[in-house]
Amino acid sequence: MSRLGSLCVVALCSLVLGAGAARGDVALAALPGGGSVMVWSDPAGVRAQLLDDRGRATGEQMVVLGCRAEGDRLAVVATPTGAAVIFGAGGRLWVRRLGPRGEPRSDAQRIWTSLPRPATAASVGGRIGMLARREAGPVVVTPEQGAIGTLIGTTESPQVLLVRYEGLPVVGPVLPPLAGWGEATMGAREEELATLAASPDGAFLTRVGLDGAAIGNPVRLTAPDVVASEPFLLGTRDGWVAVWTEGGAARVALVGPEGGAPRAVDMADSPRMVSPILTAVGAGIALLGRSGTDLVVVRIDSSGRRRGRPATLASIFPEGTEPRHGLAALAGGRDGQDLIVVIEGSPPRTLTIDARGRIVADQSSQ
Repeated sequence: MSRLGSLCVVALCSLVLGAGAARGDVALAALPGGGSVMVWSDPAGVRAQLLDDRGRATGEQMVVLGCRAEGDRLAVVATPTGAAVIFGAGGRLWVRRLGPRGEPRSDAQRIWTSLPRPATAASVGGRIGMLARREAGPVVVTPEQGAIGTLIGTTESPQVLLVRYEGLPVVGPVLPPLAGWGEATMGAREEELATLAASPDGAFLTRVGLDGAAIGNPVRLTAPDVVASEPFLLGTRDGWVAVWTEGGAARVALVGPEGGAPRAVDMADSPRMVSPILTAVGAGIALLGRSGTDLVVVRIDSSGRRRGRPATLASIFPEGTEPRHGLAALAGGRDGQDLIVVIEGSPPRTLTIDARGRIVADQSSQ
């Protein structure tokens, strides 16, 4: 690390030491050469661990940041050369890039000067520009491909910050207020982003172009006067899959690639779950969530029909832990039908779950 980079990280850490939280965050990203990297936050800092295609830890733990991320919140996305970790520290937003084996390969880079919301990020393809100005308008075309999109700004005036995989940030124009009101997350597909916001006004999906501007109007996913929380968004070839918590239970909706009316996924006879997340697996989708201390896995095909019965894995979450944030998953295994699941901890617990809902590997003791 350069002397300037070392001074930057020391100053960054001095601003956040002692800003404790009761839980950590955990995230997963696939690596371009195979396997994945698991990243988590704990009182000692932000750590990373390389996993193979079956979810088994390989090599030593790596230090991404030698002090706590703000609020213990972070996001990680895949890039063409490895992955990138997005986190808050010192009231600012930072990125640290990881190499093809999950190793830190650059100093932490400040990409935004204020942090009014937790870090959330999505990795998107397409051409974006090099304008590093708050007032950036249409994005100029450059030879560089792809970007990391992060939702910034206040809930009243959210914006999308686009950071080239190896370049400068671009700030898009202000999005509709419903794009970032309450809790908000991001997803990506092909050459566009979307935000999913959940609040006392309901759940809303907003498509966003690579100029950071909204495409059309926000799509309401809930009935009026519904209180929504815990949004999670997955982009697929067929459009968008959105999940949120409503009335203490997860709700899932499909939205086509051009927007339009949402189509609800039938969750009847499924256990009530909170903290829902989604991941692509095989030709379909896996929905994971928490029911008490149990982990519930529901598999859904591309048309929104459930495949098989939900799998309930008992006593996966430690007693007394917070039900939010500490869960991530990716497809794995030789045929891409297994799920690699990580659950908060120091280090996190790593499970490999097959298509029948059976645990075929468990690294809770490592």
